[in-house]
Amino acid sequence: MSYWKDLNLGHNIDVMHIEKNFLDNIMNTLMSVKGKSKDNIMSRLDIENFCSWPDLHIDSKGKAPIPAYTLTEEAKKILFQCVKYEVKFSDGYSSELASCVDLENEKFSGMKSHDCHVFMERLLPFIFAELLDRNVHLALSGTILTILFAKLFLSNHLT
Repeated sequence: MSYWKDLNLGHNIDVMHIEKNFLDNIMNTLMSVKGKSKDNIMSRLDIENFCSWPDLHIDSKGKAPIPAYTLTEEAKKILFQCVKYEVKFSDGYSSELASCVDLENEKFSGMKSHDCHVFMERLLPFIFAELLDRNVHLALSGTILTILFAKLFLSNHLT
């Protein structure tokens, strides 16, 4: 923007909102939410062009195989029931995540930025351990995400 040169702080990265968008995209992709998942035909064509993962390539009939990072219907039910009935935090730490679970429509709704932060920091490291392939779980719960958001947070507060 042209007026940024006149401002002391030209832009401001809101780490919590970035984290919320990131978690929304992860969850939509894991749960194959139609129209919101990042796993679509265009991304599969990109994988075919840029990566050597033949198990994710579109076949000769135009069908995309189900990837290892997609939750089964049973796994989705287990995830929602776990968050709805078993996840508890001390008062004031987080809003009640159970209220964000819609069992009937099988979706999360109404999660605020801080709820997403808590989900990523406290639940993501273990909640998918038995629901996803080991490699997918390790990628989601590993230090890569922690390092990414730590760098975003630190660079936002140190500049």
